[in-house]
Amino acid sequence: MLLNMIPVNGHTNDRNRTSIDQVLLPALNSSECGTPRLPSLNIGLQGDNGLCDSVSCDFSRAISWIQGRPQPNIYDPRALFDRMFTGIGADDGMSRDESARRSEEHKSVLDAVLSDINSLNVKLSAGDRLKLDEYATSLRELEQRIDNTGTGVECTVPARPAASPPLNQERGITPSTIVERHTAIFVDLMALAFTCDITRSITFMLGNGTSNNDYEFLIGRSTPHHGTSHHQNNRGKLEALTKIDTWEIEQVAKLLGKLDAAKEADGRTVLDNTTFYMSSDIADGDSHNHWDMPILVAGGAGGALKIDGRHVNYTPDLTFPRGLIGKRSDVHTGRVLISILQAHGIMVDKFGEAKGGPLPELMQG
Repeated sequence: MLLNMIPVNGHTNDRNRTSIDQVLLPALNSSECGTPRLPSLNIGLQGDNGLCDSVSCDFSRAISWIQGRPQPNIYDPRALFDRMFTGIGADDGMSRDESARRSEEHKSVLDAVLSDINSLNVKLSAGDRLKLDEYATSLRELEQRIDNTGTGVECTVPARPAASPPLNQERGITPSTIVERHTAIFVDLMALAFTCDITRSITFMLGNGTSNNDYEFLIGRSTPHHGTSHHQNNRGKLEALTKIDTWEIEQVAKLLGKLDAAKEADGRTVLDNTTFYMSSDIADGDSHNHWDMPILVAGGAGGALKIDGRHVNYTPDLTFPRGLIGKRSDVHTGRVLISILQAHGIMVDKFGEAKGGPLPELMQG
């Protein structure tokens, strides 16, 4: 339900389930702005594991949907790298070795042509050498575009990450080293994907439903998230959750900082022209309540959204420090998504089960 506002219970086969990242594609990838290499990217940290409760695991492992079909995540940083920078990935039916070989073939063909050109130079007249030099320059530029997607230093292709080990741990406990290392890589690659205009739509799942990512690297001992979130007001568990939540927001800040540092041709930053939405599938892990949801919206949709750092509270009579379980609000969470859709020219007043139109606090004018 996170990005489509259609509940699971009673709607497991609902063909109307299309998430906002997919609904936005016609606006994001319009012919007026040119089309990126990849229509969208779906990324996940945890792999095809975790607890699935009593319904299809698709609802625990995917947040991107098209007409009732879950869109699988890329979990391996190397597979994501290859998808972004070679155009070759799982959708092409190629293995990692085949993907690497194809990428190398692009380089070797150009190197061979350039080598032949250099050998011809000594046999040609000055005029022919000039023409051949122009041809060689165009080939070198092509080679650089293969090696360095986009333009400028901001689009320098990083080193290819190491392949991920299988992510099929018992009960979905993702090792602490995977959480720490892969998150940093994914943050860098997502920033590059937007900066280099490789794609204009990304979903990222830090954890599956009932996530058991292990945060030992933060806490100093094995601390799977799901069990810790059932805190029962235990002080130690609440302190651990605070550290985990703080670290998660720090990763968000790193991504947004990278986008804010990258300049666009129109004078704005990449972040100015991006709409960033972050939330969770539940508010309080101990009670599994689905109201008083935490939402962070950043960017600004090229100026179409009014995002100025405010904290807008829609829960009446909320006091601070806020309780773990707040009162219910009459304002549906999905109105944030309706606001984002209208900011991109998709003029709808309801989305899934959300209705009530956009939130005035988010709209310009």
